[in-house]
Amino acid sequence: MHPVLPAPLRTTHILISYPLGPRGLLTAFRTQTYQRALEDLVHQPGARVLLCQGDADDFTAAETYDAWAEALGQLAAGGDDIGEGEDTVEHQPETGGEGEGEGEGLPAERGSSVLEVVRIPGASHFWGGQAMRGLIEAVTQFLT
Repeated sequence: MHPVLPAPLRTTHILISYPLGPRGLLTAFRTQTYQRALEDLVHQPGARVLLCQGDADDFTAAETYDAWAEALGQLAAGGDDIGEGEDTVEHQPETGGEGEGEGEGLPAERGSSVLEVVRIPGASHFWGGQAMRGLIEAVTQFLT
């Protein structure tokens, strides 16, 4: 992870389909090094981190993402005030077509100023079709 740059520069980190399941293999079993770097990042008040995940990821179960995101939310600057689920946004793409969900997503809630988690219903690890449009919308919203 690149460190947060000093003001007036703004550093933003976006993690898309972070591979929690196979992370040990992908990092030559140095999982804790990467986990600590991410934990250090969310501790920094000047950081902005977006985690985008699908609830149908091919490599990591939605429940695993949820537990991981909640733990990171607790570590985020000011995270002592974050209650369960406050740092998660369930995102329903606004585009029509064959929807993976029923169109009843949770209202968009902003997480802490440091960490925001977006879960897109029906999105797999590879973000095809409508899920890709939802991902683009979530990233655009985060950056504006």
